[in-house]
Amino acid sequence: MTKTANGIAIFEVGEGVPILVIPGGPGVSSKLYRKYLGPLAAHNKLIFWDYRGTGLSVAAPNATFNFENDHADMIAVIQALGLKKFSILAHSYGGVHIDNKDLAMQTSKSNLNSQERERIRSNPQPIAFCKY
Repeated sequence: MTKTANGIAIFEVGEGVPILVIPGGPGVSSKLYRKYLGPLAAHNKLIFWDYRGTGLSVAAPNATFNFENDHADMIAVIQALGLKKFSILAHSYGGVHIDNKDLAMQTSKSNLNSQERERIRSNPQPIAFCKY
């Protein structure tokens, strides 16, 4: 773990173009993704984070486990790292955040320039890849 934001554990691996990895879940630790996506760190800076109350993130009351807070935590991670240009790799539940039109608005409020978007979907588990 290199940093925290809103009590959210953030892990950074590698160097190069940043890729924010949004895990499936809810309630799934980033540990699984760090294990399998590690080879991407040869050419990219992978940024993993644990949802609130999971993995190494701070425990949270059950009432706070919801999409809105997960989304707010993701924005807090982006802001804490000062990301200006980055890609997102999202799996399953994490891909829902990419479809939320609020993401573009929130990232623009964070001085993030929205760039071209690329989407790759697979069923039944969606995987999204976007560039911001």
